[in-house]
Amino acid sequence: MKHIAIDLGSRESQICIRDSSGTILVEEKRATCSLGKYLAGVEKSRVLLESCAEAFVVADAARAAGHEVVVVPAKLVRQLGVGDRGIKNDVRDAQQLSNVSCRLADLPSVHIPSTLSRERKAMCNMREAQIEARTKLVNTARSWLRTQGIGVLAWRRAGDLPRAVRRHVASRGRTVPEEVNRVLQALEALNLGILEADKQLAKAAESDPICKLLMTAPGIGPVSSLRYAAALDDISRFHSAHGVEAYLGVVPGENSTGESRKRRMTGITKAGPPRVRWALTQAAWAVLRCKKRDPMAQWAWEVAKRRGKKCAAVALVRNSRGAVRHVARRQALRSAPRGQGDKDGRPGGEPHRALTDGSAGLRPLGEGAPRPAPRTPPRRPAQTRAGDSGQVEDSSTGCPEAATACVSERPSALTGTGDRVLPIAARQRTSNPCGADSITSSAKTRIVDRDNPRLTLQTLTSPCTCSQPGRRTGMAPICS
Repeated sequence: MKHIAIDLGSRESQICIRDSSGTILVEEKRATCSLGKYLAGVEKSRVLLESCAEAFVVADAARAAGHEVVVVPAKLVRQLGVGDRGIKNDVRDAQQLSNVSCRLADLPSVHIPSTLSRERKAMCNMREAQIEARTKLVNTARSWLRTQGIGVLAWRRAGDLPRAVRRHVASRGRTVPEEVNRVLQALEALNLGILEADKQLAKAAESDPICKLLMTAPGIGPVSSLRYAAALDDISRFHSAHGVEAYLGVVPGENSTGESRKRRMTGITKAGPPRVRWALTQAAWAVLRCKKRDPMAQWAWEVAKRRGKKCAAVALVRNSRGAVRHVARRQALRSAPRGQGDKDGRPGGEPHRALTDGSAGLRPLGEGAPRPAPRTPPRRPAQTRAGDSGQVEDSSTGCPEAATACVSERPSALTGTGDRVLPIAARQRTSNPCGADSITSSAKTRIVDRDNPRLTLQTLTSPCTCSQPGRRTGMAPICS
């Protein structure tokens, strides 16, 4: 197999081709925009690229031509010898990359996102660029008002600022200068563009089943869901929810090297895409401020009492993102054809081609095929308690109301991860006649099904209408 190393540039790229023995066969420079046609006419080889702005487009063209593609992380190329001894140019870089490809069979490669994932990232980036430009113009207009000494302007939304400035200046008997009027006109144009971008993102989120699933979680909207789905792209590359948390950089770091016997934990690593972490953190703050009765928010406020609000917001990001990943993966496995297994050996078919791939057959929880009815708990032998005059307490009889209540009509994205959504204030655990454990707390009351510990149900403090003997709690389970 031949090894093709390409040192990419914005206009021209250097190509170095070696055979399996390491002999240089071809060295040439071509236009970057013509690399797709060039790779289509070359026999199948191993193509080595350095991660940059043009890398993923060239990688797609190489894959379409049947080549094996490796995109080396930019932080690793220095360790591979690129720019060694302070000498760095395009010819030497391409030679070094091709030499490494010949000597190392297993090279680390970054994840090559899908085309749809890159398009969604571009949509979010363009909208954020418009918002940043609008913020700068808003600050410029407000600073001009302060320099004129005509009072502070009261306004609520950025879209109302141009009209409010003109009205405020006119009320003082003055006119808006031409240079300030140009800034206000630019603000009006940006406001229209941001509104169109919001509509485009909302339409894209509604058309994707995974984004619709994510938006059922509190605090998550179209922008956060698209950011999250585009960043994860292929969910099968994460073996657990902790892998997602580490990828997003919301796990604590550690600095315990040397002879230190004590683990030294640091702040969060802040690795991975910063824009996604920023969006999820803002969603967590929205839950803490506006959804205080939500069980996740109550749990986070308990954390805030011990560690502070900032730590509570990060903890909320970790728990909610891990829970959403867990439910999304299980939903993907559930919707796959039977009789097939994924690469981890779990039941299901192709569950996880991509989070953003609508052809994978993913659907939000509560839609599509109905859930199986809950199993009836095994009957226990009757036990007679001392002092009860021979009265028998039978807690093994199934409750028909509880069985029908186990099927959720409008479950959220966090349903199915009971260990994560239970409030920390839970104190008392009792038994129900319908085979479930009720956890009573000062904040909420939840029901955890014994046969399915992942299923967490909310309860009402109203008496159950079923006539089952031996009841200790008068609570009828309903879906949260």
